[in-house]
Amino acid sequence: ANADITQHVALFKGASEKWHWLTQRLVQFTSEGSVLVFVGKRDNCAQLGENLLAKDFA
Repeated sequence: ANADITQHVALFKGASEKWHWLTQRLVQFTSEGSVLVFVGKRDNCAQLGENLLAKDFA
C-alpha cells in the first residue's frame, strides 16, 4: 500500500445520504489532493458527473 494514499470507506442507506456525505467533504478532500470516487455502473458515473457540475465541483 502507498503511504501517500488515504482511503475513506462509508456505507449508506440510500443515494441521497451518500450524495450529502460526499458534498459535505469534497472541498476538504480536494484541498488535500486528488480524489477518486468509485461508482457501480456507467450510468451512475454519468449521474455523478452531472451532479458535481450542478454543484460547481468540476
